[in-house]
Amino acid sequence: MPTITGTHRLAVIASDLADPSLLPLIRYMMRILDRQNLSSAIFDAAADTVRERILIESNLGLYDGMVLLNPMQSETRIARWAGSRPMVTYNRPVSATAGVETDAQMAVNDAVGMLHDMNHRRIVYVCSNADQWIAQRRRQWIGTATARYDSMRFVTVNAQGANEEYADLYRKVMADGPDAVFAGSDTLALSFIAQANQNGTRIPDDVSVISFDDSPLASCGIPPLASIRATPEYAAQQLVALLGSILRDPEHASHQHIRSNATFLLRPSLKRKNAPLSRKRISLALTDTTSVTDLTLLSSSTIEALPRIDEFMRQYPTIRITPVEGGSQTETMHRYIEYVRDNHNIPDLINIQYQYLPQFAANDLLLNFRNNTIERSWSRDFANQAWQDVHYAGGLYGIPGDLSQIVMFYRRDIFERHGLRIPTTWQEYHDIGVRLHDLDPSTTMGLLDISTSAPYGTFYRMSGARLWRTDAKHNTINFHFGTPQVQETARFIQQCIDDHVLHCDAQILARNYTYVPDISDGRFATIVHANWQARMLASTYRHDTGKWRIALAPTFEGKGRRTANIGGSLIAVSNRIPREKQAPALAFAHWFQASADAVRLRTRGSVSAAVPFLDAMKRNEDVDPFYGQNVQHILADALETVPDKWESLPIMTRLDTDFRFIVAPSLVPGGDSPTRLLDLQHSLAQYAVDHGYTVSEE
Repeated sequence: MPTITGTHRLAVIASDLADPSLLPLIRYMMRILDRQNLSSAIFDAAADTVRERILIESNLGLYDGMVLLNPMQSETRIARWAGSRPMVTYNRPVSATAGVETDAQMAVNDAVGMLHDMNHRRIVYVCSNADQWIAQRRRQWIGTATARYDSMRFVTVNAQGANEEYADLYRKVMADGPDAVFAGSDTLALSFIAQANQNGTRIPDDVSVISFDDSPLASCGIPPLASIRATPEYAAQQLVALLGSILRDPEHASHQHIRSNATFLLRPSLKRKNAPLSRKRISLALTDTTSVTDLTLLSSSTIEALPRIDEFMRQYPTIRITPVEGGSQTETMHRYIEYVRDNHNIPDLINIQYQYLPQFAANDLLLNFRNNTIERSWSRDFANQAWQDVHYAGGLYGIPGDLSQIVMFYRRDIFERHGLRIPTTWQEYHDIGVRLHDLDPSTTMGLLDISTSAPYGTFYRMSGARLWRTDAKHNTINFHFGTPQVQETARFIQQCIDDHVLHCDAQILARNYTYVPDISDGRFATIVHANWQARMLASTYRHDTGKWRIALAPTFEGKGRRTANIGGSLIAVSNRIPREKQAPALAFAHWFQASADAVRLRTRGSVSAAVPFLDAMKRNEDVDPFYGQNVQHILADALETVPDKWESLPIMTRLDTDFRFIVAPSLVPGGDSPTRLLDLQHSLAQYAVDHGYTVSEE
């Protein structure tokens, strides 16, 4: 090898600077070279093999060394050049010189495995130059990964025509009818997505897309691109280190090749391709003894679920359920979102409240298992209201668990002591509450839970003041927080607070099964809340037996007998669950919610959405020892007074967060909660717009 000129200059020759994955690598190299007081010149071969050869040969004698990025030349030619000038290669192993190569086999295995689990079966790999070494290597990685699955088909498409902006790319790729596409670069992926959109193909609903290299373009795409990410920082360090070693001692330089392992990044350009599950197949999963299926259930109430889980596994030992405690309902939801985001420890099933299903379904976090046989059969097992609540945008995303309507718990002893009657309307509630506080300032008529937005929101449901309307098909939300009816209801709530009829608190009722002296000591004459509070009061305040009663919630005059849902839960299946687990998971969920054995083992005081349970409620003649009433009849009556269906927002978690920070602090005597309600609307509208919804405010 000739003596080095000592120019302190290096040449970096890129096969194609239009490949955005090379730019981060070059940027990292420049930083390292600057710290070593070395200068560099960047040359672009523009995907032209002849141009690349001319650039290399014309610059061999002008620079101390060369870095070839994704070179397109033959190994023999590169070896000859490396014999005359220090040279390292990136993603082109040559035995006569050192270099760094990306190894993406494990990452591609992960990506293809996820595609398989999400029901993808036909995969196309599209590249701009199939003869290039890196393109051939990627084809080998994908081929090796897909060969593990008999049901997957894989072909390669060469997208020539870079100078024509990949003209006709869509037709070439779609000729094989793929449901997933691996693109050789982010530019290629984005070009395909643009042409797919023009041709009415939805990404990722119809075709999922995965790209290589994770350039800055990947996360900015619509949708953001799932990607096989190389590690440009590490590659840049190793390339400079290898070239530096050769420059320092060219006579004894080693031809070391370093592997830079890639990782798979999951982003929204990947989506499950739903193959319908028949009711028969789900039923057969219960009696399939050929294999054992292990499932995990994330829930905020695992203790209450254990008796049913144990009975299920006793009857069907080949389906094993592991409950995972999620904490509170809010904590459970956030944990599930984190598990999905991190693609780690994702539970197979999740127990969530009805109101959050639209948000989870809209964000593709739940399995849509709707088909006609399931609709016809399972809809008969549950109350119509509950069955409608597990649907979103025409899809079926959950199996109903319980029904949770507003009722009024009241202290019989307090009303009798002061000679007050039990209110049946909200105006009576206010007037009697004012009278009660005048008679005994230490007692407040009611406690309003503001730990979430739901109890506050029930006032609007009961008054018929609709806060919003949504259209999942067209992705629209129309907010109505400023309408006269909504503002009238808001002023009524504030009046109750100002007149010491309602006391708002975010802690007292949030601590389930925790003894709170204020409740036992008679500070509150009523609690208007969900029917499941019945079992919590009875189990926590047993020494108050005979003091508490249950009645239907007050109504707004002229609105008829209206109550509202608050809470209530369902079981949903994760959209990330492997295909082979779907039928067993749904078989368990349906048994858990609808079977006679499971209904029998439900916690006393909860109201199942299963039709047999509801029929038995109406026939029940037992007097509850704590309340001294036939509680089942009252709860059954409450179910008959639920208003017309109100759709939940697909941004319910944001509603809860903004409610706590914007409206809740104003729910005090002298507060301006009606005005703050308008501030809440504006905040939600802005958030919805930022997340792709079309929004109007009224």
